[in-house]
Amino acid sequence: MRTATLQLVGLLSLFAVACTAEETDDKSSDGGEATDGGAGDDGAGEGSDGAGPDTSDNDGDGLTADEEAELGTDPEDPDSDADGYTDRDELTEGKDPLDSESRIYTGGWPYQPDKASFNPPAAGRGGGGRGEQIGEWVYVDHFGEEVNIYDFAGHGKPIIIDVSAVWCGPCNAVADWLSGGADAYGLEPTYGPLRAAVEAGDVYWITMLTQDRAGGSMDATEAGRWDSQYFVEGVPVLAANSGVERELGIRFFPSFYALDENMVVTATPSDANMFIAFDIVQDDL
Repeated sequence: MRTATLQLVGLLSLFAVACTAEETDDKSSDGGEATDGGAGDDGAGEGSDGAGPDTSDNDGDGLTADEEAELGTDPEDPDSDADGYTDRDELTEGKDPLDSESRIYTGGWPYQPDKASFNPPAAGRGGGGRGEQIGEWVYVDHFGEEVNIYDFAGHGKPIIIDVSAVWCGPCNAVADWLSGGADAYGLEPTYGPLRAAVEAGDVYWITMLTQDRAGGSMDATEAGRWDSQYFVEGVPVLAANSGVERELGIRFFPSFYALDENMVVTATPSDANMFIAFDIVQDDL
């Protein structure tokens, strides 16, 4: 298989060379003018044929036609290997755009190439109050890969942050409902449309486990156990830590927060109703 990332480096030379045609003055053999009114050279000489680099981008993936040709990617398809990520984004992250097994996130989480445009606060410097922007958290998921929370930004979809603990009974009960299992709290009659929207990918749900079954620190293995027990397609399970609890001001588990696509908090839980985020997101579906 061709190594697309290395080939892209070679493509940069295409833009470092200008196409120029060098004119030559044909002289007669004695260094003077052409004799008897004839031309010193019958031909016009070989110069550039006028064809420069092909910088068109028919599929809008950020790669030019010349780059696509060199890489072997499809110039008419922004995602040549159909793995859910554009060819350019895969190259940016050091992945192979011709190999569907080489993807930015194994779990298929969304990717935001321009995270800086959201001016994310540093992790721990954001806020959990309504109208505040959360920090740029990076935690390991149940595949053992680091996930930047701002990859979920800017896709036009609401986001629910589920802050839970493995030891927490109600946390397990809500996760069971979300995965299509038992509904201990009778959530389905009221929030069935929300669960369906999560399954359809119209709402991003991010589970952030901050404590393991003994109240200690989380890791990818523990997150993997949770995912195996309460699997939902498209829902990452992140091994978070107490930093999230402090930033959001967590008082109880589970705590659900609603965010807009700019990572600004639109709903927080209250002692009277832990499901306010569900109401806000579902009402906008």
